Amino acid sequence: MTQVRPRYQLDFGSTYHVTDKVGVFFNAVNITNTPLLKYAYYGNQFLSAEDSGIRFNFGVRASF
Repeated sequence: MTQVRPRYQLDFGSTYHVTDKVGVFFNAVNITNTPLLKYAYYGNQFLSAEDSGIRFNFGVRASF
């Protein structure tokens, strides 16, 4: 059994509609750069830490 320690991360996303059919977007995930900590059945049995870092996405969406 694996347990994941509770964590808090801050995300941000925004979209700007240039026209009715075209929009640009920006997303930032895990702005606080919080790692994911995994433990075995007991809290003192550390298994791993995953540090995905801060991730940014941006792009254009269009509908036809």
